[in-house]
Amino acid sequence: MPTRDELGNVLFDCVREVRALLDHAHKVAIEEQNALLANDAEAIASTCVAQEEVMLKIAQADENAAAAAERLAEMDGKDAASMSNVEITRAAGPDYGPLVAEELYSISQAAQRLREVNETNSQLLSNGLEIIATCLQTVASDAQPLTYSDDASMASRGGIVLSLDSLA
Repeated sequence: MPTRDELGNVLFDCVREVRALLDHAHKVAIEEQNALLANDAEAIASTCVAQEEVMLKIAQADENAAAAAERLAEMDGKDAASMSNVEITRAAGPDYGPLVAEELYSISQAAQRLREVNETNSQLLSNGLEIIATCLQTVASDAQPLTYSDDASMASRGGIVLSLDSLA
């Protein structure tokens, strides 16, 4: 059976990994935001895939941390689900408890930064969908012959660049 110090070390490694992955997810979200602003469909797709992969890794690291916390709680005869972060860090022992507490604080900060960028990205996507819907409504309600209709008599105009930036 592992010792308290060994489990504290495992818990510390797991929460440190969660924080590092959240920091990476934040960088990917910023890349996604830049891709949205640049209307770069390929970059949007690749950042979405990367973000999904990072989120899966975060979930796995979080599960590992929960398992370590559960084992530490069992050593104290408690249920980890009912323990607070302070109790869990205390259970990690004097060597790893403060390190775990510091990482847990960093995790909350990193999660907040990620949440803010993702909210902005969500708004950018919403703006883009609204632009597309408006364009489709305009095309559908136009009584003139359209470039794509059977009775069209005019040549297609060049492409129009639409910005998803809410400030544009």
